[in-house]
Amino acid sequence: MKKAMRKTADLPSSSFAPDIGTVLTGDIFDRPSTGLFGHIDSVTPQAGIEGWVLDCAAPDSALEVELLAGDRLIARVPVERRREDIADILKAPCAPGFLIGPEAFDTIRTLEDNFAPMVLRIAGRSAVFDLSGLFPTVGACKRLWVDQRLARLSREDVASAEAAGLLDRLEALSERANAMAERPLFPLADLKVGRIEAFHSSGAGALWVVGWMRRDLGAEFPLVVVDKRRFPGATAMLHYERADLPSDHVGVIGFVLTHWKPVAGSGDFHLYVDERTNLHLSAAPGVRALSAEELLGQLESVRNVVSGGAMAALRGLLASDGNWLPNNARAVGIAAEAALDKVVLLPGFGAFVEGWAICPTRRPRGFALKIGDCILRSEAQTTYFRERPDLASVFPDGGLYVARAGFGAVLHGPLTTADIGTALLKVIYTEGTSSVHPVDGRVMRRFNADEDSAPLLHQWPALEHEGFFPAFARAVHRDWLGELQPPSPVVMQPARAALVVVLPQSASNMRALFETLSRHLFETEAPESIVFIAARRETRSESLRLVNELARDRGVKASLYLMDDERAALTLLPAILGQIGVETFVYVDQGLLLTSRGWVAALAYLKLEVRAPLLLEVVDQHGEPDRVTGARGASCFAWDLSDFSRWLQTAEAYVPGATLDARFCRAVPGVSVVENAARRIEIRRSPRLIELVDAALHRQGGE
Repeated sequence: MKKAMRKTADLPSSSFAPDIGTVLTGDIFDRPSTGLFGHIDSVTPQAGIEGWVLDCAAPDSALEVELLAGDRLIARVPVERRREDIADILKAPCAPGFLIGPEAFDTIRTLEDNFAPMVLRIAGRSAVFDLSGLFPTVGACKRLWVDQRLARLSREDVASAEAAGLLDRLEALSERANAMAERPLFPLADLKVGRIEAFHSSGAGALWVVGWMRRDLGAEFPLVVVDKRRFPGATAMLHYERADLPSDHVGVIGFVLTHWKPVAGSGDFHLYVDERTNLHLSAAPGVRALSAEELLGQLESVRNVVSGGAMAALRGLLASDGNWLPNNARAVGIAAEAALDKVVLLPGFGAFVEGWAICPTRRPRGFALKIGDCILRSEAQTTYFRERPDLASVFPDGGLYVARAGFGAVLHGPLTTADIGTALLKVIYTEGTSSVHPVDGRVMRRFNADEDSAPLLHQWPALEHEGFFPAFARAVHRDWLGELQPPSPVVMQPARAALVVVLPQSASNMRALFETLSRHLFETEAPESIVFIAARRETRSESLRLVNELARDRGVKASLYLMDDERAALTLLPAILGQIGVETFVYVDQGLLLTSRGWVAALAYLKLEVRAPLLLEVVDQHGEPDRVTGARGASCFAWDLSDFSRWLQTAEAYVPGATLDARFCRAVPGVSVVENAARRIEIRRSPRLIELVDAALHRQGGE
């Protein structure tokens, strides 16, 4: 039993630390009588999370294990499963095992925050498992589900009766392979019965192997893949004659149902193929990894010379929904062409796609996109088809198929920034088969609210009314916040109170603003400090010159911060002002100039000890309250930094706008207002899509 325990220790393990700085391992061989130990034996979305935890000082104590995503409790299970291997080490009965069922993964897949940390801990204690190598975040859990779900085909993926029957047989053979994996397995040279010359892992579907083996082994049998660890599985082999082999050997192309996935450097592995002996096929170091195109070429080349094996069933697997071999349609005899014209990717949400698909013998019903390790899938309610007369020449009589050749879809999935890369498009047909097509990387781009506003609203005119829009709005907000870079201080002057001015976009308006400030400073006293915020654009040097000249000529303390998107000035204001010690501030948004009345009010406010919020009214060129961007709100106001920071945490501010202004005014009812305090010299309107997202965020925030 101790040997079994040693084998368990070779699995992907994690330790937990009851105290910060202390790491305890799951190996209890050296000190079986003291300490707190634990181990995660296996993590599969199909079976759940299995492991054990034991307090050797009190082995009979009742323990519970909790799984959390961020602050949300996903599962709590008792530690009560018997483990004979551990009991053998302790020389006493014990039940330290636990199992968190697969329903936990179903719950995690519904969570939207892919960056929320996963925590597996012992209830009531400070001991937690280290999940860094397994599933550290919600997004990692989702990718694990996708990876393992698609690394093992299931009946729901397969429409072909022959392929479904083959899967049933292979699943049954895989159960027999579990017993094989418990036997000692050694690659003795005289028991070698074949060789793996090349392999291909689709990453989502199965392992394919190409090589040769002894003819009498048959076409379907259980096996164990050994690559440091043992992976039970089963295979279906196509036999074909090869002139370079003895008469009792055949060339083979095999489909292997297994959880094993080659990693970088894979090559020295073995396939044990007999339930009683160590007969095996070996793969020497440096064995060639086939591309999908090369594998399909191999299958095509033997189509007419196969002497054994289920060719029809394997062709059905190639066309199944669980397969991701590019250009698989050719290998299974389907004439199909498809391409994407546009792919807009939004981490944490999925993708908007437009493209076309033509198949004379099948009718598309849905689409999927494999990008990196993530699978995005369409839903019927967010997929549409349209005519594409420009594609009439793709097939003979192509004009018959163009009425529904074009399509648009929203594809959902746990996409992360790290996933964005090479992509494959899958067209899923009404009878359950599919065809897979490479995606041209030039048509893919990451979502940008400014650039994609008009195109997306053209494609989806009622975007804000779609059922997915609330989730889309949250993803846009998270992505925007995640991409915000910290403001860069160019000039820093510590101060307790400051006038904050966001510089205009155009150089001429910037110069007009500094001329007005210079006149105010000449006519009245100066505030303790002025903090300027500017965008990193071609006017950077000009803004630096104007700030330094104003500080020198008028004797005022001035700071300058640069940021990528000046719309984030309000969001990053606590970080900026906190760096220089500001407690009280007056904020003047981009495109605004303080009038003489506003300047005097700002100076007076910055001297106050009691700092209730103050609104500075914005007027247009005619002196009337500004109707374009709003007269009263978050574009021009004064407040205490600590109070403002607390409000900002609940504001769900995307960008300043009418929605944020209304919420700001509701947050400070009865606030004092200085009329005619600022005038607008530059209008900056956010794209329509940003305004819709902003409004959705505030609705979801309870407004």
